[in-house]
Order: sequence, then C-alpha cells, then structure tokens
Amino acid sequence: MRTILTVVLFSLPMLAADRAWDTAAVRAACGPNEVKFNANPSRGQQPATPAEAGKALVYVVEPYGPVNRLGIPTIRVGLDGSWAGANHASYLFFSVQPGEHHLCADWQSVLYVQPSLVHLRAEAGQTYYFSTLITAHPGFYTVEFAPQDSDEGRLLLETSSLSDYHPKK
Repeated sequence: MRTILTVVLFSLPMLAADRAWDTAAVRAACGPNEVKFNANPSRGQQPATPAEAGKALVYVVEPYGPVNRLGIPTIRVGLDGSWAGANHASYLFFSVQPGEHHLCADWQSVLYVQPSLVHLRAEAGQTYYFSTLITAHPGFYTVEFAPQDSDEGRLLLETSSLSDYHPKK
C-alpha cells in the first residue's frame, strides 16, 4: 500500500506537467512539443549584436557551472507560439518587433518538465536579457526563466558561447 501511495504521489506532478502543454498560455508562448533541436556551444565569442532598426533584441543564456548542476540540458526557447531556437550551455539571440510578446523555456529531453513562461513588452532599440535554470523537485523538474539586468546579462554573454542549433530531422 505504501508503495502504491508513493508511486501515485510522485506521478501527480508529472501528469500536471504533461497537461501543461495543452494550455492556451503554453500554446501562446512555446512551439510544438514534437519539435526537437540539436544544440551545442559554438567555438569562440560572438561580438555584441546591435538591435535591428525599429526592433528590440532578446538574449537567452543557459549558464553552465555551479548554477545548472543537473548536467547540460538542451533548453528550447519559444516566442509567440513558435520555437526561436535552443541552448546547450550557451546563448542565443533574436530580434522582436516592439510590443507584447510571450516567451517560453523548456527542457526538451525530459518528459515531465513544466515549461516556464515570461511576458515581455519590448521597446524598439532596447536589449533584453534572460537566463534559464533547471530546478529539481520531488518527482519532476522545472525550468526557471528569469529576466536579468543589463550588467548581469552582458556578464553572462561574455562567459558563454553562442548556440549552434538546428532542428532534428
């Protein structure tokens, strides 16, 4: 009886995380769950990229080291219902139109992870920095997707490599 109770208790968060993919909030921010990426840090540093005229620039960094102690996950990053790319102990960046956007971060290789969502109101010419962190809970994981100020964001970029990612076939 105790074994059955333990299995049920550890299964509940996993079922809840699986149902999270079938919500309007996740569909508005993340891409399709079936899409997977190969991602690796590129060699060398990428110089800072200015935002395109009339757009904002978004960086998402997956730091590696004492922060992410659960190995090197591949984190998919979504923007307004489509995948923008993926990180693997690296960073990626993309331009967005000014206005309201919905961002998503998800650990693609683990079945029961609740994606993390962030709302962004972008302004033309501005640069926005985010970081991701995997947190373990009893029976499941979460991705924490956190805005960073510009000083911390630049430091994270200077100590990371640009992500070299492409969709798996």
